[in-house]
Amino acid sequence: MGYGTIPDDVINSDELMPSSPSSGLFYLNQGVDDDRFNFSSPFDASSSPRTTDPEVSAELDCYDDLETTAIVDVSYRKNRVTWRAANGETRQMFDLSLDLYANTATNTSIFKLYSYIIRKGHKGRSNKQAVYLFIHPENVRFITCETSRTSRRPKSKTHKPQTYYELRFSLTECPNIVVPKDRAFESRDKTRAQLDLLQELASTNDFVVHLNSSGINASKLDDLRLLGCMFSPTFTEHRPTTDFRRANLATLYAGSGGEIVGMNRGVVQSIEVDPPPYVGPAPDSCMVSSEQFSSLSSKFRCEYLRSDSDGEHDDDDDEEEEEEQEEKDKSAFANHVLLLLDNLQTHFNVVERYFDGMERRLHGLENCVQQRRHEITFALAMANRHYNNINNVNSNSNSNSNSNSNSNSNSSNSTAQSPYPSYQTTVAQNTPATQRDEMVPQGV
Repeated sequence: MGYGTIPDDVINSDELMPSSPSSGLFYLNQGVDDDRFNFSSPFDASSSPRTTDPEVSAELDCYDDLETTAIVDVSYRKNRVTWRAANGETRQMFDLSLDLYANTATNTSIFKLYSYIIRKGHKGRSNKQAVYLFIHPENVRFITCETSRTSRRPKSKTHKPQTYYELRFSLTECPNIVVPKDRAFESRDKTRAQLDLLQELASTNDFVVHLNSSGINASKLDDLRLLGCMFSPTFTEHRPTTDFRRANLATLYAGSGGEIVGMNRGVVQSIEVDPPPYVGPAPDSCMVSSEQFSSLSSKFRCEYLRSDSDGEHDDDDDEEEEEEQEEKDKSAFANHVLLLLDNLQTHFNVVERYFDGMERRLHGLENCVQQRRHEITFALAMANRHYNNINNVNSNSNSNSNSNSNSNSNSSNSTAQSPYPSYQTTVAQNTPATQRDEMVPQGV
């Protein structure tokens, strides 16, 4: 992180600097042929019902090709930004994120550049926070998208140059620096140089964002084309306004909110040089010019500038404040954990009571089923006994009736078949057949 001299292997360092906008919407530095962009001359004859100016007609044709409800909502990570300082020196910084938003239906937009800075004051994950540069569309003079081949020497003959995309911003006013609200903000040594560069970038009106080429697809190229049409340098009609919902500072930093600071708001970093003489009553805030802002030291504080008797920061007090803040954070975290545990215990008690009720209901159901089982068993036994008794009675009555009928039939049969007295029957039974024949009366 930081800036320095441009590496020796960079062939054309002029491409890193903002330049005057080209006549066309997209300008190709080294003749890259990309079908997604129209690199033809914008001065070609074209008919437009609104104007006869060739440049404006070309821009209108480009604008008419856009979808009426197109929305640009894209983020680019790990980008490089270059600009030219007041002394003509080329400055650059890395690892900046860029958020682009534009809505053609509502004609609103907002742009954000930000980098993560490690706060000084307490340790932990929460000390890494973003510092934003808000770019409002009302302050944009123009935005152009340019493409260029890689300017580094190829490693081999078969190495193919890569196409890079650059967004050039030209503003009427400098971007606004946004930091956490109502809190002193000072960077640790690890990211102090990054914060200084971010401050310096906030003091310029023209800069170039070299987009990270990884992940740029056809959809993102269309988004860049749309932004170029909406903020064309030759067509300034119907410019978008700020999307206040996305530009709401109260939604930043997990709802804690942010505030705009900078030299135009009287909130600047501590300076090591003497301030310019002032005649008259002391102002509420210190107004610093752009020349004085370039000489500011690396100690940046997002709080109203107040006088300091010795001008030095006490390291011992800093350590004590850090320890005290750490203790407060630990205590707050412990209280939060205890509160969560209490809530969990309450929920567990409710669940336990619910299961106890279910257990009681199941036990009652089991007793009811057992009682019904005994009742059904007893009823079945009684029914079986009654059925057996009925069967026995029926069988006895049937046997008696059969025996009576048999005896009656036998007696009747004997009476009908023997015309003789019983003694004759007995004698006949005991007499041989020859004798019976002799005893039979004549004529029978």
